[in-house]
Amino acid sequence: MRMTVWHTVLCTDPAVTEWLLTGTHTGPFLLPGGQVLERTGRHVAIRGTST
Repeated sequence: MRMTVWHTVLCTDPAVTEWLLTGTHTGPFLLPGGQVLERTGRHVAIRGTST
């Protein structure tokens, strides 16, 4: 997995960061309903923000 930070806004309290996580689905992934998604080998990209 790799995290790329796009922007960080420091003029707010707390600071806000926008980021992108990328990687490859290489193992089992537990879904919210309790099911398990087996390895697919597919590319994954998740965009988000955090404080």
